[in-house]
Amino acid sequence: MTTLLAASPPSTVRAAPPPAAFDLARHFEGLSRTAYRCPAGVWTIGYGHTRDVAPGDAVTTERAERLLADDLAEAASLVDGAVTVPLTDGQRAALIDFVFNVGPGRPKKGKDPGKDGFVRLRSGKPSTLLRKLNAGDAEGAAGEFGAWVHGGGRVLPGLVRRRRAEELLFRGVDWRRALDDGPMVQAVEPAAPAAPSGAVRVAAGTLAVGGSLGVVAEALGPVLQVTQQVQDLAGQAQGVAAQAQGVSAAIRDLAGLLGWAPSPAVAVLATGLVVTLALLWRERRPRG
Repeated sequence: MTTLLAASPPSTVRAAPPPAAFDLARHFEGLSRTAYRCPAGVWTIGYGHTRDVAPGDAVTTERAERLLADDLAEAASLVDGAVTVPLTDGQRAALIDFVFNVGPGRPKKGKDPGKDGFVRLRSGKPSTLLRKLNAGDAEGAAGEFGAWVHGGGRVLPGLVRRRRAEELLFRGVDWRRALDDGPMVQAVEPAAPAAPSGAVRVAAGTLAVGGSLGVVAEALGPVLQVTQQVQDLAGQAQGVAAQAQGVSAAIRDLAGLLGWAPSPAVAVLATGLVVTLALLWRERRPRG
């Protein structure tokens, strides 16, 4: 885990957001000169601007930059009004981007369900990030960025990367490292069980023949060299059913001798494979 670096002297200029806040917002929001509906159903334009946006709206790049400056200035005002401890420029920039993306939040009131945010949760309490930060626990506050990665009830990889970038910037580390990390692993995937030796298994629609049926593959070895004859099988439809029935019986007999009990699905797939290979071999064998 990245450790929190020693804080540099806190910035005394609070009028404008630090340049790093603009860099983060431009990168993760991207520029759209026309209005679009975001995954949350909100009409958005420019660099993530959502206020007074309607379908069909369009902006120039210059106008999008002005909107971004206004939005980040508003987020900076919220951060400066809520945080009671000194901040480095990096910490302040990270929090400004966080508030710009997540919002300040509002408590539940009447029919308004409220919204969790940096300043207030639906419950009316401050966020854990803000509470830890104002208590002087900068390390604990840094660890809270990763909790805000859900959208629509699921973890969004884009939010995972953005929170990671904000956390790194808050810690005084180059936030662009988050772009190389990719999505953070949410859970360890269990190892796939090994297939038992001498069995025929069906996995992802692929028939794997081995072990007990190895003699079949060995006997039909020359047939495996045929690769482009599938289209010629259309004229061989007559008699296939009878051949399949015979092959199926042979496979069951062979399985009985080997003490293997194939499932009906495996038996059908194995029969189809053998019949197909036999037809291909008949087409390729020398005539006369």
